[in-house]
Amino acid sequence: MIAREVLKQQIDNFPDDRLQQLADFMAFLQERSSETDDTPKAEVLADFRQAWHEAMTGHGIPIEQLWSQLDHE
Repeated sequence: MIAREVLKQQIDNFPDDRLQQLADFMAFLQERSSETDDTPKAEVLADFRQAWHEAMTGHGIPIEQLWSQLDHE
């Protein structure tokens, strides 16, 4: 099964109340990928896999907390 199909299946099973967080994260990734970035693709993929795992297991940081931390920097 290709990655797009796997993602579609996982999104279908993702809790509705957390879909906006997932959409925000995906928008962030898309924006980041449009910038010039020298980060190796393997590192970006590893970061995404870690973030996806955290999101799927409920161990991620709520987006509101991340924004709050950014506002204080």
